[in-house]
Formats: sequence, C-alpha cells, structure tokens
Amino acid sequence: MSGTKRNLISIPIEHPNVRNAEAFLNSWSEPFDLQKSEENHFTFRSSASETEVTVIFFEDYRKATAYDKRHFHPRSSSACSTMNGTALYVILGNDPDLVNSLASHFAGRE
Repeated sequence: MSGTKRNLISIPIEHPNVRNAEAFLNSWSEPFDLQKSEENHFTFRSSASETEVTVIFFEDYRKATAYDKRHFHPRSSSACSTMNGTALYVILGNDPDLVNSLASHFAGRE
C-alpha cells in the first residue's frame, strides 16, 4: 500500500521501559495513534481494528502488578493486560484473537 502514512509512536517521558513500548507499538501490523496522554498513562488506538492499548509506566514491579490486579481483573476475551518490565499494557478490542495476540506481542521475552 504505497502512500500509506504511518505515524511513529514517541512517548515523551523518561522511563526505563519507554523505548520498548515505542518499539512494540511501532512494530505492530496496524498503526497506532495517540488518543490520550496523562502523566504516566498513554492510550493508543488503531483505526484499522479500533483496538486500544493503554501503557502505564510504574516505578516498580510490585506497584504495577498490584495496580493491574486492582483495576484489570477479571480479564475477558475483549480486555486483557500484560506486563513488560515495569510497564503495564492494557488491551481492549472487539476481536479476541487480536487482543490475545497483542498481549503476547507486548509481553515480549522475559
């Protein structure tokens, strides 16, 4: 598809996991656009599938996992979360296979 413009994601904070988050978002088959930015929360949306990814950056892993358990459980086929380092990825979408695939993509290799 020549002529398709893809915005490269750049997250404007200092955090050890920012470069990984940018790489994950930029390497996905669908382009994401920034929808909302608040301190350490960044929400991106794909116009192709309407899938939404929120990345929340934490100072330590325990705080991230506690926040995840408090706010994003139980999971469902259209909503899930995953951790990579001290970054929490929350994925929402209508396609359960896409949501699951994105969660695996963001989990990386730890």
